[in-house]
Amino acid sequence: MVHARYAALAATAAMGHAKISAQVHRELQAGGTAQDLVVNFRRVDIEALVLPESTDYVHQLVQTLSDHSNKSKQVVADLLGARVESACEDKFFYIDNTYFPCDKLTEAQVRNLAASPHVASIAKAAVMELSPVQSTSNNATVIATANQWGVDKISSPLAWAKGKRGAGVVVANIDTGVRQSHNAVKNNWRADYGWYDPSGGASVTPKDYQGHGSHTMGTIVGQVNGIGVAPDAKWIACVGCSSSSCAQAHLTACAQWLLCPTNSQGVQDCTKAPHVINNSWGSTNGQATWFLPMVAAWRAAGIIPVFSNGNSGSVCGTVGSPGMSPDVIGVGASDASDALAYFSSRGPTYDNRIKPDISAPGTDIVSIDFNTDNGYAYMSGTSMAAPHVTGAVAIYLSANPGASYAQVYAALTGSVDKGSLTPNNQNCGGVSDSTYPNNNYGYAKISAQVHRELLVEGVVQEVVVNFVPVNLDSMVLLDASDANRSGLVDALIAQSKKAKRVVDNVLGIRINGHCDKFFYIDNTFFPCGSLTTNEIRALANSPSVQSISKAVVARVNPLKVTAFESDAAAAAANQWGVDKIQASAVWATNATGTGIVVANIDTGVRLTHEAVSSNWRSDFGWFDPDAGSTTPSDSNGHGTHVMGTIAGQVNGIGVAPGAKWIACLGCPNSSCPQATLTACAQWLLCPTDALGNKDCTKAPHVINNSWGSTDGASTWFEPSISAWRAAGIIPVFSNGNSGNDCGTVGSPGMSPQVIAVGATDSTDGLAYFSSRGPTYDNRIKPDLAAPGVNIVSAYAATDTTYAYMSGTSMAAPHVTGASILHTAANAATDPFIYTTINTNSDSCTYTQAYTSADPRSYSCTHSTANVKPNSRSSPCTYTSTHPRTDTSSDDFCACQQQLETPIAVPNQQDSSSA
Repeated sequence: MVHARYAALAATAAMGHAKISAQVHRELQAGGTAQDLVVNFRRVDIEALVLPESTDYVHQLVQTLSDHSNKSKQVVADLLGARVESACEDKFFYIDNTYFPCDKLTEAQVRNLAASPHVASIAKAAVMELSPVQSTSNNATVIATANQWGVDKISSPLAWAKGKRGAGVVVANIDTGVRQSHNAVKNNWRADYGWYDPSGGASVTPKDYQGHGSHTMGTIVGQVNGIGVAPDAKWIACVGCSSSSCAQAHLTACAQWLLCPTNSQGVQDCTKAPHVINNSWGSTNGQATWFLPMVAAWRAAGIIPVFSNGNSGSVCGTVGSPGMSPDVIGVGASDASDALAYFSSRGPTYDNRIKPDISAPGTDIVSIDFNTDNGYAYMSGTSMAAPHVTGAVAIYLSANPGASYAQVYAALTGSVDKGSLTPNNQNCGGVSDSTYPNNNYGYAKISAQVHRELLVEGVVQEVVVNFVPVNLDSMVLLDASDANRSGLVDALIAQSKKAKRVVDNVLGIRINGHCDKFFYIDNTFFPCGSLTTNEIRALANSPSVQSISKAVVARVNPLKVTAFESDAAAAAANQWGVDKIQASAVWATNATGTGIVVANIDTGVRLTHEAVSSNWRSDFGWFDPDAGSTTPSDSNGHGTHVMGTIAGQVNGIGVAPGAKWIACLGCPNSSCPQATLTACAQWLLCPTDALGNKDCTKAPHVINNSWGSTDGASTWFEPSISAWRAAGIIPVFSNGNSGNDCGTVGSPGMSPQVIAVGATDSTDGLAYFSSRGPTYDNRIKPDLAAPGVNIVSAYAATDTTYAYMSGTSMAAPHVTGASILHTAANAATDPFIYTTINTNSDSCTYTQAYTSADPRSYSCTHSTANVKPNSRSSPCTYTSTHPRTDTSSDDFCACQQQLETPIAVPNQQDSSSA
């Protein structure tokens, strides 16, 4: 019995020993006492806490936490007694159930506490830091501009113009204090429950011990010289950092006071808590979690926590804490050119999560200088970036009272501006810098269309609601039989009907509902007109909704066209591209594409042009989603040129002149709205006639797509491609004209499900404009390259007009034609023609500006050049023997977000083109 009792005591002592940090152990061993300690008692699980619903929820939360803390006080009293040796007052905090002894504890006292089952751990109290990268005070040039650059960069004036300036919102900072008398902030301080200084300062009005806090608050709510993002918001402040360092006890005191403020008489009023708290402080220890209970309490009380991400860049994995927390908005810094600031800490976190969440202006930011009432200073750091986001949150809350953290986070991260950002090719954590979110910018730079429109107008136009699509992986067809294709379409339609019911239930009867568009091919909803903030929130809360975003606009837009009449075009029996891919060798076997139907999504086709007038399939042969025209036409010329290269029947312009063609007008006036492209994709999956009768047997065998965007990470068209593939339709896409840098491949060409085509000239050199790979996720693209420079084909000006055009838009039709000839020559449609074209081929000499010794020789072009359509007899598809397998910086180049533009080269007639 005695032995059992001794064993139990020994086990308790061992467990208590494990609760004491190594640093405290060393201090006890060295001197027998330890100071600057924090005793962490076991905490309330706030996430599991069930409190009655009421308007006084926060008070109930605080009362529950306080009751738990009082039990901890009793444990200390029982174990340590009155502590008569202490001449100061110990501190207990209910927000995280901690105890800070005000002076030393002996080894026996520490071990007694550690042995208590109520104690979770005992450690040295943390010290956090403020560290702006640089500051220059009292610079007279700082007020030369109406609005400071960061305020303009995040589009705050657009919100102001509609009266959204932060009114009705209270912001707070935990910092070095604020100079309350400064001209920029003196008029919007909330005096009642508006100031707390746990460091011992005697001032009853806000002051600033160091200057950092005044600068951050000026950026949030400053009212003069264009420094503040939300100038009509009220502010309060707490001194967590009496110098450039921030004691854990002071930070905890501030966190608790902001959860439920007290006034100077100690009267508590939880209704005075702020809506959003800026925290431009932290530690380089990215694994420190001591502040997370405070964050959890704030979140439970509906308070939005914003933190700087740290200034320990430019190395991966340098994100600090608490910015690393998954429960806060962590902010990185960018400069005036939208480049990531060199000092901005990068992710991933220690547990491999992406941080920061978002980036904002943080370099050379002008705001308050605390030395005088009218002084200003430049400062740089993520400390300066976080206040821009805090101000943006204040504006959002002003426009959307009562919005939750999830709604605020979705608004910030779901509507960012990444078009101007420059990936720096670090790919921290294995996440490509060209995809978002990443570990440099997070979801990208604050300020974008949906967020801005919600703030300014309260409504958003040109929205697409993406419902959860059908999982086509289980429905991929082994053949393109009519029954299988119809079954696929029926399944897609059934899913779309469910989405429509969700919209009807959530939105009810809409004034513009008669022109709403639902597409079954990708399960999307394009509302006609606008949606309000509340409507978007209601839809977003549906589990059937995957995402809500602004509708995309892609383009086809040749820069220059050289047009001429048919005599010039007839100078060559076949045009050089047609000869280059040896189409005539296949024609000699009586395979010209007869029996095959090809389609394009483009600017239309001039039906009456002599080159294509005889092989249009008139039944189920034309769809104009926007205007509803009944016969093919083309007001631009791009689509006619493309179709002429595929199936033109005169002047040697067409690769597959025996094929029939149909067309859909996806790009009226050279711009291609997402809804129009989706309508075309759906119509080509299962065409309808002019009366709306559906006949899936009329679907084409192959579809040419000479359109796209240089946003190489965009995936919105993937569901449509998946449906085409499941139905046995071959999708061919141009690769983009953003060369000659690596990583410039556009979308949808970057998709692994499509044949993406780059462009070559008549000497087999890669065209200078042809976009290079790799894709954002490090796959090789393009799949093939084909003739795309000075291509002669039909033009829409008259029935006998032809034109030279250049671009990957002109290369893709050569591959589309080759796919037709392959299908015709082999008597059956092969829905997986990729394998045939890419693997059943001979290697040919590849001429490039780079030598084979140059490490970049094949890093971008996927080592493919001209397509020989007779791929099972004498093909000549270029296949590289030097594929790149490493991930050196040469392979990961910046991908700028510009719209794809087919490039026309000035008329340079050579011996191979008329």
